[in-house]
Amino acid sequence: KSAFKVNYQLLSTYTHSFPMGFYKMFEPDRGTGVKTPIEEIYSAYALGLAEGYLKLAINNMLEIFPDLYDKLNKQDKDLLELKNPL
Repeated sequence: KSAFKVNYQLLSTYTHSFPMGFYKMFEPDRGTGVKTPIEEIYSAYALGLAEGYLKLAINNMLEIFPDLYDKLNKQDKDLLELKNPL
């Protein structure tokens, strides 16, 4: 619950602010709208977080409808294995 709250606050701050709201707030390469290593890290973090929640949702759906698991191919089954759950 606490991890969700932290992630929600971090991502909500980015979503509900203008890009210039972060200009010169922290690192000089952050929040300017220009592709930088810092911006790539934050984007990768958000994508990884979304991937984890999507995997959890799919696995929960498979618990409700277990017969769907048999219809998946091996690659899809391998992708759905949660090696590092949130």
